[in-house]
Amino acid sequence: MNLDKSPPTNPYTPPHSSEIPSHLAPSTIYYVVSKRKFFTLFFATFSLYAFYWFYQQWSNWKIRTQDKIWPVPRALFNIFFTHSLFKKIHADAKLVSNSPLPNLQLPATAFVVAQVTTNLLDKFLGDDQLPLSIGILVMMFGLISWCLWQAQKQANIACGDNEGSQNNTFTAVNYVWLVLGVIWWLLILMGIFAILTGMA
Repeated sequence: MNLDKSPPTNPYTPPHSSEIPSHLAPSTIYYVVSKRKFFTLFFATFSLYAFYWFYQQWSNWKIRTQDKIWPVPRALFNIFFTHSLFKKIHADAKLVSNSPLPNLQLPATAFVVAQVTTNLLDKFLGDDQLPLSIGILVMMFGLISWCLWQAQKQANIACGDNEGSQNNTFTAVNYVWLVLGVIWWLLILMGIFAILTGMA
């Protein structure tokens, strides 16, 4: 008769795991930012903030999963990795959301189309079509910001901070970028004015 018995197990003891599930480690899942700060930095930096946004999202993903990825190339060539990132964000957000969340594949596709359109704008429209170029550029910037914000909203949800309150204030570095952005916008507006008035 075998008298060896394993010690009784406590049914209330949580299971051991070598890896913490993503939805149990909200502070390390994705980059969190508030709506106010997101749109301010996006438009003030002439959309360059998008590269920083992608870098931060992929950096957090690499730290959490230990995947051997390079965040910098994925940020610079973001159109090739947008669908993958948005899919990951959506999957993690669904784990903690109390209500259904819209799929992010449409915003991902719209982002890629808008980004490509913006990059090719100068090759198809010259200075003689400047008003049209500006109009298209403004629309593309608006679309790009909307697409990224759809993903950011779900990234905030996945991190347990729906409003992005933990990253709502502007840092000293943010203000430097805002000042540089304002200067950049002024130079652009001056250039547009010069072209339209025949001074250039």
